[in-house]
Amino acid sequence: MKRRLILFFVLLLAALPCLPAGAEDLSGMSLEQLRELQRQLDLAISEKQGEQPAGSDPVDALPPDALAPDALPAPAVTEAPAPVAAPEPSVPIASLTVAAPKQPLPVSADLNLSALVNVRPEGASKAGLKYTVSDPSLASVSADGVLTGRKGGSVSVTVSDPASGKKASVRVQIVVPATKLTVTPGSADVFKGKTLKLSAELFPASVSNKKVVWESEDPDIARVSANGTVTGVSEGTTWIFCRAQDGSYQSGVCHVRVTVPVKKINIASRSMTLFKGDSTYASASVEPADATNANLDWSSSNDRIASVSSTGRVTAKSVGSCTLTAAAKDGSGVKAKITAYVEPTLPLYTDYLHWRTVNYAKTGQFSLDVISNCVNSKIKGFTAEVKCYISATSTPSVSNHFFSRRTVSPGKRTTTEWSYYAADGLTTAAIVEVTIWDVYFSDGTYYYIPKGDRQTVTFRMNKY
Repeated sequence: MKRRLILFFVLLLAALPCLPAGAEDLSGMSLEQLRELQRQLDLAISEKQGEQPAGSDPVDALPPDALAPDALPAPAVTEAPAPVAAPEPSVPIASLTVAAPKQPLPVSADLNLSALVNVRPEGASKAGLKYTVSDPSLASVSADGVLTGRKGGSVSVTVSDPASGKKASVRVQIVVPATKLTVTPGSADVFKGKTLKLSAELFPASVSNKKVVWESEDPDIARVSANGTVTGVSEGTTWIFCRAQDGSYQSGVCHVRVTVPVKKINIASRSMTLFKGDSTYASASVEPADATNANLDWSSSNDRIASVSSTGRVTAKSVGSCTLTAAAKDGSGVKAKITAYVEPTLPLYTDYLHWRTVNYAKTGQFSLDVISNCVNSKIKGFTAEVKCYISATSTPSVSNHFFSRRTVSPGKRTTTEWSYYAADGLTTAAIVEVTIWDVYFSDGTYYYIPKGDRQTVTFRMNKY
């Protein structure tokens, strides 16, 4: 009530500056003094009203924003501060244990040890616990119990309560995880029924767990053992997977093709005979018929004697022998060999003629000493053309004789059987010419000596 009166009087004082002295300080007045002041104000108002025209109201002379005491805003109420509760007494730790982590801690990873700490009784706080590690080079620990791995190894972590002296330790394994896994080879062929060893390499080299797991995408085509040995089961292709066992999710693969290998190469004959300058094909086939790769790779032990192309075409270059090899191109290692004999274009020549007369010197017979030039072929027979001259200028008597009763081995010399006949009057012949023009071999083959390569041997009768 008093404050409302003081405020009202302040407003009046602002409107009526001609008040008694001492009215400016209202806050120190008592209620009786304020009433006295009100009485004086009433007198001042009455005097003012006598000075104003009739009908005017002294209250209207107040400023327009002046408020009546009842309309003034209520003073602000200040709330009393809430009482501060006294801190509860802390519960001392009676026991402290640390659970072992379920998984090893990877390098550079964090482990919240506080979550593994258990304190009793209920209500005891973990806030003041201290954490230490046995080897700071392996791991570091923060004040709030976060353990960070630095390098692989085993470290002991101790948790202690300075207030109670309780402590507990736990051993944590720090591991180096794999960051990469490679499989060698990345792709490979393996024969059906054969094996192939794959290898796996983990990076970095310091990885803690080097164990891997092998798995085949299709064991019906190829299966794989725990150590990476692949066995071909049936023809086809599949993938072999390798995964790191340390939980790093690193993996590698190998693409495997299972093939049917060549088991045998068949060549019709163990040897072949060619004459210098000739060419032919070496014929070969493979077993089994369903071999994945039936192609052959041909080679010659001496290309100067006989060369062979990739398709098996053999070309005879010089007299002699060499070995031709057909090797399976599928990597099975199967081979077959054939000997190539290159015979001369003049397989046989004669260097001596034996003569005798029969039937009272009306006819004559002869035999020949012949030498084989062959490398391998045995000569069973040959045909010789014989020309007999009565004189150097006479027309010769010509006859052909076939000799086949003696076999001539390579490089050997032999004397043929006697001829059946010769020309009449051969006893008076001055010159005999012998030319061998075809040869028959023991293997049933026949060779016609080219005209440019035939040898004609001349025998003068007065020398025999």
